[in-house]
Amino acid sequence: MRIGEFLQTVETTLDTVRHYESLALLQPARINRQKEYGQAEVQAFQVIKELQQAGLSLEDIRLLFNLKQAHGCGSAELIDGAVEQLDSQLRRVEEELLRLEKRRQSLWDTLVALRGEAGK
Repeated sequence: MRIGEFLQTVETTLDTVRHYESLALLQPARINRQKEYGQAEVQAFQVIKELQQAGLSLEDIRLLFNLKQAHGCGSAELIDGAVEQLDSQLRRVEEELLRLEKRRQSLWDTLVALRGEAGK
């Protein structure tokens, strides 16, 4: 499929596709000097979006794609890399949750104190 059909299929913009191509996340075939997108590119795009929703950066995703290309889908190296990236993201989320909980508690304490002052 040509770029226009690909954009409609994956519901994205030309800029996004070009950016992913520049990072070698999408690598469409070239037929007669024209890019041709197939099911592999659709699946790769969907994987990119799923990994982004899990909180991985495009650099993290690129590392995983490089592992996949070097060692194959389902390889121990790819799985280890994915686990490492997801573990790292989980730690960042847990740290953020702790920070937010401390902030929530501080706001709560301030609110309780202000309400107590207002009731005097």
